[in-house]
Amino acid sequence: MKKAAFTLIELIVVIMISAILGIWGIREYQQQKFEKEQQKFLSTLDEIMRNAVMNTTMGYVSGTGYPCSDSNDYEGITAKRTIDCVGWNNIKVDGAGTSSYIYDILRGYNTATDNKVCKIYFKEGSVNYKYYVFVDCSDINFDNQERNREYMEEKIESNIKTIFPTKYETIYRNANSIDDLISGNNKDGKIAILIKN
Repeated sequence: MKKAAFTLIELIVVIMISAILGIWGIREYQQQKFEKEQQKFLSTLDEIMRNAVMNTTMGYVSGTGYPCSDSNDYEGITAKRTIDCVGWNNIKVDGAGTSSYIYDILRGYNTATDNKVCKIYFKEGSVNYKYYVFVDCSDINFDNQERNREYMEEKIESNIKTIFPTKYETIYRNANSIDDLISGNNKDGKIAILIKN
């Protein structure tokens, strides 16, 4: 006896299962791509922080702080001056003064033309011999926006605590900007670190 052909319902079920598997595969690929970019970002951030802390601290032996800042208490420190101090000409910096920021380290991954990036700011502290580093990844287009932004903050905090156990004083997960350390939340992709000499 001849087997009957697939029914319309069976075909629809097969198509639906294929579509679900396809969507799952795309999401998995995007998540893996994000994690790879994130590791690259964290590695670069760690390198910037290591060199910035080392060079700014070493600059104060002479009591001048130049070219990282105006004096030996981090006065006038900015992202632009930190990069000049470290001597990295290939790192992109935009803005001026305390509004200057390092960028183009981690891009959004949803589209090839996505220019939303993580930004890193530096600013002198209100107390001598301390300065703030503010990392803002809130503009990046993540698939699972809140969870991935929270994860970024957790990873940055963990890395800072591991690399600079004696150099960081406080980590602000609720930072909203480099000037506002309390009105954000710990899932917005923004984090500030107070570094001490």
